[in-house]
Amino acid sequence: RRARAPMAVSLVVDTSGSMAGDKIQNARMAAASLLENLADGDIVSIYGFSNQVTEFAPPTVVSASSRGPLMQRIQQLYASGGTNLHGGMQAGISRMGQAPGSHPVRRVFLISDGHANIGPSDPHSLSNLAAGATEFGTQITGIGVGLSYDQATLSAMVVRSSGRLYHLAQPHQMASILQEEMSLLSQSVAVNAYIEVIPAPGVRILEGATTGAVLENGRLRLPLGQVYAGQHREVLFRAQVDTRREGSQPLAHARLVY
Repeated sequence: RRARAPMAVSLVVDTSGSMAGDKIQNARMAAASLLENLADGDIVSIYGFSNQVTEFAPPTVVSASSRGPLMQRIQQLYASGGTNLHGGMQAGISRMGQAPGSHPVRRVFLISDGHANIGPSDPHSLSNLAAGATEFGTQITGIGVGLSYDQATLSAMVVRSSGRLYHLAQPHQMASILQEEMSLLSQSVAVNAYIEVIPAPGVRILEGATTGAVLENGRLRLPLGQVYAGQHREVLFRAQVDTRREGSQPLAHARLVY
């Protein structure tokens, strides 16, 4: 057994009016579950966004003395107003940019049930914001609650940051999803990882068919971010092959960079 790497995480919760009732109550429970799953020495920050962005907890080192006050701040999450998704994510991501190098596993957890309607709200702007998080080695875990959330926008944000997206039909599933994500993060064996596919002579890669794959200088690159033990990924792409040469020929070789 090996000790896991220290984590820096930011929880960004939609506290708009549509989250009132069971949704915000379960968001509080999910935040408490997240805090319980963090180890002493990890760093956590908590934000809520409605018309404005509220910092419920600045980056705080988790310890026996800080857990109680953090739990109390979680109970202050309440629902009212509009949906300033861009502002909330900007706050969480900027805090990840300030995380010390001693905490290489970095994640922003986003919980939302609706469409952004305050500030930049289009998928392009929000996905570009998420992509910028990768400069700090940060990925986004998106949790879309109910049936009305903007799946296209959350999906674009997650893909651009090499993160993961969950769709919750019932709010009570939030805590279990966060526990699952924390379990995967605790098994991280590499950070800032990507797969690079290099074509063999006579082969030209035309495009990547796997979401998130990018073709650069004839090579296909698929960002992975944090890689956990036992993770399996497939990379699909279209290629043009010189068929004038007979016999078996290599197509490409792939390497994992981290």
